[in-house]
Amino acid sequence: MQIRPFSTVPLRASLHYARYRNARDQRNLAVLERKFGPWATTSADLSLGTAAARIHPYPGLGHQLAGWISGYLWARDLGLQYTGGLLTRDPDGLFEFVTGSTVTGGTHVRLTSVLDERDPRSATVLRGQVHKALIEAKGKPVNFEFALDQPRWDQTPASTAIREAVLSGSHGTMLKEISMTKSPYIAMHIRRGDVDPAMMGGATGQSRWIDEEWYISLLRRIRRNAQYAGLPVRVYALGTPSDFPLLSREGVTLCLNRNRDIDFIELCGAKILVVAPSSFSFTAGLASRGAVIAKHPWWHHVPDTGAWVRADSEGLFSMSALERAVAQTS
Repeated sequence: MQIRPFSTVPLRASLHYARYRNARDQRNLAVLERKFGPWATTSADLSLGTAAARIHPYPGLGHQLAGWISGYLWARDLGLQYTGGLLTRDPDGLFEFVTGSTVTGGTHVRLTSVLDERDPRSATVLRGQVHKALIEAKGKPVNFEFALDQPRWDQTPASTAIREAVLSGSHGTMLKEISMTKSPYIAMHIRRGDVDPAMMGGATGQSRWIDEEWYISLLRRIRRNAQYAGLPVRVYALGTPSDFPLLSREGVTLCLNRNRDIDFIELCGAKILVVAPSSFSFTAGLASRGAVIAKHPWWHHVPDTGAWVRADSEGLFSMSALERAVAQTS
């Protein structure tokens, strides 16, 4: 049973209310577009505005990083200086982000929760709200805060910022050393000990749990190419060897229940990285300079260009796409 100290009640209540308010705002997006839309065409001094992400304090690091990235990209789109957000799950500084600072004495404005960037109304509402607040502030600074867990579908434009934050962080030297070695390997991240197999499929068919057969199909296809056939394969997961009876016969090394930050760095350093339906390994893919294979579709955008390769529900992918991805990163 999870213990919830009484001292956390106010915070948990505010988070619960924020989620309710976010859902309400997103249902009323058409109304908000009519309210703020006209302001989106006005001229405001954006240099007086900063923007911060409100990141949920309790989920894992991957979830929190997705929130940080969302704020970073929305701030970029709105022309605001980004001041980041608190990553409570990164106490040792795996990431060292360089951001601006909140302006002391500035007005605080909470931005409306909108749908992700695929809905054009979202940018209109946020831009209109920002311009309205800056104009009404009459030359005074305004510190904006995005809604709790403000969504963003395509997170790949943040790749450079994520890579730089990892290289500047507590394990950056380790990543540099791995990148300079001549011992390439394949890394596979698999969700096991931290997810319930009963959740397989889910309402959209996009499950965090993927059968072992999917990984085996994918791995065997990779090995059909002679230049990858001899690469050592490391499987990163929470769980026990009994969770991987089939993969164990494929000559892989099981890296189980290890230090999270070191695992992240080793995922980033792989020549070929197979990410799980996980914001944790997806972010490793963003920071990686190797080829990245991801199951498609997923709840974030999975590109099929550059270093990224899409694999279908059977673990099949285009070998020419993998060759293109490896060449892109060589």
